[in-house]
Amino acid sequence: MGRSHTRFFDADLKLAQYQALRDYLSSRARQFALLATRINELVRELEAARRASAPAWVPNSRAWP
Repeated sequence: MGRSHTRFFDADLKLAQYQALRDYLSSRARQFALLATRINELVRELEAARRASAPAWVPNSRAWP
């Protein structure tokens, strides 16, 4: 095989590897986006529960913001 054929097959292999990497990263990005959305929902629920059950002001409490 000539040099140009070798370069063509190398380029074709690299293209296939980049496409596989793109597909993998896209699927991982979707997973992380769904996870972040779920974590945000849980944080909102916890904050709402804390506000509902806690007094508005606690005197002399260092743990309370």
